[in-house]
Amino acid sequence: MFLFKIYFIIINSVFICPYRIAIVGDVGLNVDARKNLLLIKKEADVLIHNGDFDYISNPKRWNQFLDETVGKKFPIYAVLGNHELGNNEDDQKLALKYIQYHKKRMNIIQLHCSKDTIYLVKSNCMYKNVQIIQVAIGIRFFEKIIFLRWIENALKTSKSQWKICSFHKTQRLYQTGDKTDEVGYQIFDLCRKYGAIITTGHEHAYSRTFTMSNFARQKIYNNNDKRKNVAYVGSGLSFDIVSGLGGQNMRNPKNGFEKNPWWASKIFSSDGPGSLFCNFTSKHKASCYFKNIDNKILDKFVIINKNI
Repeated sequence: MFLFKIYFIIINSVFICPYRIAIVGDVGLNVDARKNLLLIKKEADVLIHNGDFDYISNPKRWNQFLDETVGKKFPIYAVLGNHELGNNEDDQKLALKYIQYHKKRMNIIQLHCSKDTIYLVKSNCMYKNVQIIQVAIGIRFFEKIIFLRWIENALKTSKSQWKICSFHKTQRLYQTGDKTDEVGYQIFDLCRKYGAIITTGHEHAYSRTFTMSNFARQKIYNNNDKRKNVAYVGSGLSFDIVSGLGGQNMRNPKNGFEKNPWWASKIFSSDGPGSLFCNFTSKHKASCYFKNIDNKILDKFVIINKNI
């Protein structure tokens, strides 16, 4: 019995009950989007949505679309994108309707989030042993500094082995299209400071950086070891994934940003849509792959967790 207890403690300290998280944004309501969500339903246990939902400013139709594809009880952690705010004076009312629908969905599933969570705006939630932090930084009506302070407090008090920072918009150098600087480097380096995986949307393509030791200065961690299939997270280390091949108006690269030396992987419109899937099978390691709706795996890598 004594040996069994020791064995159980060792196994429990290394392994976790395996699960798979899908990550995508910029979805829409078209046929490609439907196929992508059906793929997510088939492959994953939970979805992290990086914002921009239906593109027609219709919260009710978006909620119906989710019911038709992934179902009412499929866990979805989501954040507002710029298209959830419309283009008129009723922008805030529209965003509130999205929030209400999402809150109702979250309550059905009874996901575990902090008391100060405001769904789609700022959320600090747990799925298994992954802390999922999402903020609507760079979106109209919301002050960046408030989010930065809130994220820092959430991360520095965290005891989670795995952490993910999710937000919609990004910085010009960390996308492959024509997006501008919209969130600032502070949020990138704040999440990196605490070893959180970073994922965004906004640009309708897929791109993944090497492990970075400084985003503001574009410093690649251990520049002599540019293995494209390995990424690290830990104190002062992270990497960024733009997962925006959800289905809506997928794009090819522009302005030469796809040639930046920090990219480990890039996927564009001809190979989409698709989503990133990450298998969390231990406290030390996760394996990830990007799969499109034709069941082609176009990116594959492992994440080594140095937070332990």
